[in-house]
Amino acid sequence: MLILNMLLAAVTYLSPVRFEVLLAGNFGEPRPNHFHAGLDIKTDQVEGKPIHAIGDGYVSHVSVNKGGTGYCIHVRHPEGYTSVYGHLQKFSPIIEAIVKRKQYREHQCDVEVDLNATDCPVKRGQVIALSGDTGASEGPHLHLEIHQTDNWKLVDPLEMIPDLLNDTVPPVANAFMAYPVKGSGVFCGETENRRVDFVGDSIAERLTAWGKVGFALNAADFMQGSSNRCGVRFTSLLVDSVEVFSCDMNNVPPSMHKLVNLWGDYDYYDKNGEWFLKSFIHPSNRLPMLKADKNKGIVNFNKEKDYHLTYVLSDFFGNKSEYHFIITGSPHHIDSLQQAPQKAEKGDSLVVSAHEETLIKMEGGMMTIPKDALLSDDCKIKPMARHARNGLSDTYRFSDKALPLDKEMEVRIKLNRLPDDPSKIFIATHHKNHDGCLPAKVNDGWLTAKVNSAHVFLQAAYDDKPPQVSMAFAAEADSIPLITITAADALSGIDKIEGYVDNEFILFERVNKTNKMTCNLTKTPVRPKGEERELTVVATDFCGNESRQSMMIKY
Repeated sequence: MLILNMLLAAVTYLSPVRFEVLLAGNFGEPRPNHFHAGLDIKTDQVEGKPIHAIGDGYVSHVSVNKGGTGYCIHVRHPEGYTSVYGHLQKFSPIIEAIVKRKQYREHQCDVEVDLNATDCPVKRGQVIALSGDTGASEGPHLHLEIHQTDNWKLVDPLEMIPDLLNDTVPPVANAFMAYPVKGSGVFCGETENRRVDFVGDSIAERLTAWGKVGFALNAADFMQGSSNRCGVRFTSLLVDSVEVFSCDMNNVPPSMHKLVNLWGDYDYYDKNGEWFLKSFIHPSNRLPMLKADKNKGIVNFNKEKDYHLTYVLSDFFGNKSEYHFIITGSPHHIDSLQQAPQKAEKGDSLVVSAHEETLIKMEGGMMTIPKDALLSDDCKIKPMARHARNGLSDTYRFSDKALPLDKEMEVRIKLNRLPDDPSKIFIATHHKNHDGCLPAKVNDGWLTAKVNSAHVFLQAAYDDKPPQVSMAFAAEADSIPLITITAADALSGIDKIEGYVDNEFILFERVNKTNKMTCNLTKTPVRPKGEERELTVVATDFCGNESRQSMMIKY
């Protein structure tokens, strides 16, 4: 096993692109509910650049619009790794043909295909796709991931492609946050968390502490030629030259992504949009890349002296920066531990337990948060209900703030009345101008559904109206026979689009970032006859309402 691990550690692959690599995002940077799983490679804000397999292997999985990666390819390599290429514009002809067969078989544009080793082998450097902007992408780029195939742990691609890019810029720290341990610590005379900004590589103000205090860092890595903020690969906190905490951001287990909400200060991020990553380990944090001393990184200021603290940051290429500051141990404010005022609570509040099941109950609505679902200490929330005079139910918001949750919750909403067709009831969600649809079960006048968030607005809704569909056909003699459709559904949303010419299925494909779909008839099994044909489009929403539109076309 040791020899095998040494061989795997020596594996290197080629760059997936043939141009200078600049990053829009790097591996492991913290994001809400997950770590960034790979590298975002810039493509000069254009699509259509060749994407190459980084090593020998075979295409093991292809997906179209299944998740945030849009058009996506997995290549399994014999060395024990799988590379993933996301946000693609187009697959290579062989891969496209495999996908098309699945799409026509399922009458669906959005599909996933699993392949065997003999279905689509690829060579190191072979072009497998063109770069694009599909999925949850905010601009054209290539998203590259590398996983250990057997356990799907994420590996920093720079480990496998060390010559991928040139970087001489060290990480930069902006500020740290101090967290006095409740009942055991004081920082600068206060028991509340406090942010302290760096001035250059040091701190301008005098700092004091007594008792137990934890720290967290807001920092970012950069590279020349790119203004994008990236995550920091290596972080270390030293107290009087002794390391009390370290992190090597690599080898992320697939089941632990949401623990980023526990490592980072989730409340501060939700309010301010900045991550402070803790340099101490919460008892519930199992992330294996975090290491700490016997005190889990908490610093005990128990002597009247100057404590010299240093943050050491470095990237994969060894670019390093250090930030030094002094905190003076001072017991003069220890009375703050006994005299800390309790903030008055306005309105009804409820404590959500980190380690016990919590039932949030209001008249006509309830939510169950499972045991160990909350990735933080116990916290207070304020549920609210709003009467909807003519609605199917009242509107509920079970928490006034976002909660870092690791499990789904069950929500139950009482119906004010039961409509004619219960199968067309769903739960409508709303948060920050974004509407959604949750499938729900009806039983004894109650709706039951699974939800991921407690701070969205929820209300029973009913959809018995079919989607709206418009069609256009490019009929000029010198044009491509292109059908364009626009489909919209204001309530439950579009679930499926199917097209037929003379009852023969044709595939519509999504126009990226729009609600349009197109079909080039020359790329379908329907052969031209130069005569009138019947085109039919069937759109179905998530409540099963169907809209069927037909028109005659000459093809």
